Amino acid sequence: RYLVYESVDEIGEDKWIAFKEPSEFMDECNITVYKEGQAPPEVLEEINKGEIPTEIKAQQRAMVAMAEKESARKEMIRDKETFGNVVNTLYEDELATLNTVKRDRRTIEEIQNMIEKQNKRQKT
Repeated sequence: RYLVYESVDEIGEDKWIAFKEPSEFMDECNITVYKEGQAPPEVLEEINKGEIPTEIKAQQRAMVAMAEKESARKEMIRDKETFGNVVNTLYEDELATLNTVKRDRRTIEEIQNMIEKQNKRQKT
């Protein structure tokens, strides 16, 4: 690739323009050489387009990544709030506190004795 560009610069005395044309295949490369004044405006625009330094590209990528993280965090907070509101409205009446009623650990005999005592008290 670079040999072609160097050859065009040497032969054309920096008046020719070499441009790599887009192709439909990955392994195919078409390089068109234009004489001075014959290059279409699209080619001139593409050639004159400056290359952005890697530092600026890295900054742009970092800013995009930060914006995506922030939006994802906000969306997650919104989802948690929405889920909490939905759960509260659905189960508002059905919620109950567990383990508040203690279990009766008396034996059957103790219960029967207590019932007999209560019956005797009621009769008197």
